[in-house]
Amino acid sequence: MPNALDSLRSLRAISRGGALSAFARRFTAGRALFAGDDARDGGETDGASSAQARRQPAEIVRIDVMGRVQYYPVSAGDRLNGYPDMTVRQLCDALDARYASRKLPAERHVQQLVAKVATADDATTAAAAMAKFHHRRAAAFATMKLPRKRHGLTPQSLMMFIGACRRVGAASAALAAAENHNAIGLPMIRPALLKLCEACEDVDQVLRVYELWQKEGWEVDGAIAEAVVMAAARVGEPDAADRWLNEFKGAGIDSFDAAKCETAVAAKRAEMASPPTDDGGEDNGGEEEGGDDAEGENESK
Repeated sequence: MPNALDSLRSLRAISRGGALSAFARRFTAGRALFAGDDARDGGETDGASSAQARRQPAEIVRIDVMGRVQYYPVSAGDRLNGYPDMTVRQLCDALDARYASRKLPAERHVQQLVAKVATADDATTAAAAMAKFHHRRAAAFATMKLPRKRHGLTPQSLMMFIGACRRVGAASAALAAAENHNAIGLPMIRPALLKLCEACEDVDQVLRVYELWQKEGWEVDGAIAEAVVMAAARVGEPDAADRWLNEFKGAGIDSFDAAKCETAVAAKRAEMASPPTDDGGEDNGGEEEGGDDAEGENESK
């Protein structure tokens, strides 16, 4: 039976790399589902130090997202691959090439993609790329004991996308991305849903945002209550806005500015009730032309 001295010697042997190194070699022998981020960015592999250098941010880009300052990185490898100069479609193709070569994109690649969104079509394309990113990361990390929130994009990236969609009038793409974000268990932040509510284009979208808020388990406070009522009024649904207004007033929600919401609903009703202005320019012009023609006929006679 080994004594205390033998046990101490065994521990020292492990610490010097004996059994522990063998275990480490066995553990890393299997082929990874995806290579590490940017392990081969820029062509040939020339050592771990060069790969690490290519991952270091060459630039930190500062952007305004609906009044909030956000940042995203661009690495030296990204510049070498030409990502900053690509269009949305081109960058999506580049990310697909990474998947095909078993190189999992990083979140910064998706952020760079979102920053390029300039049209509603771009937003739809970017939304599909984000969904693929979530799916591939979940598959790659399925065997790893990582928190589920590590499988996809952070709330800041979702906020970036909502801002881009709002800028180009693609609220449906932003809402679909938010619902997908929630469905796979990724965390969201309150400001993202508040801004999404402001971007809604119809009352159905307003309801879906409100349901997302509740699915997150957040308390219905004055911020979301006002956002929902104001959004319903803004999209031309004052009756729905009134129903929500009365519901929130009855619930006694703290910090809910009911007077502000009532004013917004009344203003929308007045706007919808007022008849369209018509200066009658075309009709008057026609009559005048007709009169001139008649006068000309009389003179000819």
